[in-house]
Amino acid sequence: MNVEEAIESILNLYAKQIAAKKIMVIKQYQSDGAAINSYPREIRQMLSTLLVNAMEALRTGGTIAVRVRKSFYRGNPANKGVRITIADRGVGIPAQNKARIFEPFFTTKGKQGTGLGL
Repeated sequence: MNVEEAIESILNLYAKQIAAKKIMVIKQYQSDGAAINSYPREIRQMLSTLLVNAMEALRTGGTIAVRVRKSFYRGNPANKGVRITIADRGVGIPAQNKARIFEPFFTTKGKQGTGLGL
């Protein structure tokens, strides 16, 4: 699966919401079209969830940066891959929640959240 194509498909899916909030999306693709061996549906779901979280964290007119670059596993540099970063300049995570953000099903969104963000 080509990572950049997957990201573009997710950005296109949310294009109307991005435009409505006047969000600027900065794209930096430095992976030379690298592909990853994975489950495409799950990768798209992960990218979608991260993008929605970033959009929800922003005020109107905010910025989201999407970066893709070649990477490798430090324990074995021969194990190559890509690093995907979705960053926003939103309000941030409250200090009391930071220790819990990787807990399964932890959410601050009440019934609207699934807890699958990170």
